[in-house]
Amino acid sequence: MGQENNVMNEYLGNTRRFADFWNGVLFQGKSMIRPEELTEASEKYDQSLVENPKTKKRSKTVERIRDLKKMLKDQACLRILALEGQDYIDYGSGVRCPQYDLLEYGKQMAAIRDKNEQDQAGMTMSEKMCGLRKTDRLIPVYTTWFYYGTTPYDGPRSLADMMDFPANDIFREYFSDYRMHVVCLDELKDLNVFHTELRELLKIMKCRSDRNALKQMLLEDECFQHLDADTLYTISVMVHRPGIWKNRKKYMKKEAEYNVCLAMDQIEEDAREEGGELKLISQVCRKLKKGKKPYEIAEDLDEDIVIINKICKAAESVTPEFNEAKIYEALHETDYRMVTE
Repeated sequence: MGQENNVMNEYLGNTRRFADFWNGVLFQGKSMIRPEELTEASEKYDQSLVENPKTKKRSKTVERIRDLKKMLKDQACLRILALEGQDYIDYGSGVRCPQYDLLEYGKQMAAIRDKNEQDQAGMTMSEKMCGLRKTDRLIPVYTTWFYYGTTPYDGPRSLADMMDFPANDIFREYFSDYRMHVVCLDELKDLNVFHTELRELLKIMKCRSDRNALKQMLLEDECFQHLDADTLYTISVMVHRPGIWKNRKKYMKKEAEYNVCLAMDQIEEDAREEGGELKLISQVCRKLKKGKKPYEIAEDLDEDIVIINKICKAAESVTPEFNEAKIYEALHETDYRMVTE
């Protein structure tokens, strides 16, 4: 998971923003989920991959971790809301989504079986055999996959999208599909359904590839003059403009309130610097693909060997693809922590 995903998950992990996200994408902004109804829930699952049929011993257990998961207590009803954030297209999500949900249900069933094992009074033979009473019920899980990358989404939206069905397949209607709830930032039409500062973050992210549209929006919308520190930092990461956070004191209106409109000069300066760096990264990658060494590249491009070495080391971490955007990200990774609200 890259820095963008880490920062976005931490930002949305705030219960107020978490509730706002779900109200926006499910209920058109109506306050159906309130922050005080949400509690933290473990994102971890232990999954047994192989079991020896003779000894019944697990030969390997792996840990699966969701991005975000919270328990919703709505009056007398319990629900689990899970959120998976992606800045890249996960072509395996059609399987991962049901896998995560089934791991949750399996975890719940194990807890129920443990409880029933302690008290089997009144249980029928069938109930004892499976460990579940006829009246036992599970807590429903609702999973949303939030894609906020810049490439148009063309990944799966259901398990069926990953299947290789032949034409006129007579078995197709009997296939048990698993529909995913995929939310793509670029497909959201009305961001005013969000009522926290999440709205401003998403608006800026939608314009991150169009500086003119971004500049016009910042100048016209007064809401961008009253942002909290967490939102300012998250904006700086998600639009790849580290100077916004680095020079945040320049944009402070009062304690813990920032005017990102004042950062337009910094945004344009960062963009110019980024353009030059991306050009150099591209040149270095082309020469690395030809098998050239760092000192040869530095000589060919008439660049400082220290700078070339840094780019080459960053490129090694994303090989063999030589993804230039990820190399740029690796060069600019920061350990800034989110501000605790």
